[in-house]
Amino acid sequence: MACHPQAWAAGSVPYMLTALLGVVPDAFASRLDVSRPILPDGVDWLELHGLRVGQARVGLRFERGSGNTVGVTVLQTEGKLDVRQV
Repeated sequence: MACHPQAWAAGSVPYMLTALLGVVPDAFASRLDVSRPILPDGVDWLELHGLRVGQARVGLRFERGSGNTVGVTVLQTEGKLDVRQV
């Protein structure tokens, strides 16, 4: 049975990314909140493309700034979606 992937193992990477990047989707409100994103040491930027929130899609760029802060830039959106950095 060790060859069969477990559901928790398959979902661990997306969960880790959403936790580190502080991404909190709310599809019913057509909103995506980004709260206190963190990038691991050695990673200065990270881009997500085609992230689906309800009927919308969004592309985001997370980039390390001064003082080890991480900022987020909306690259593109398709559909109605409010992206907020909180």
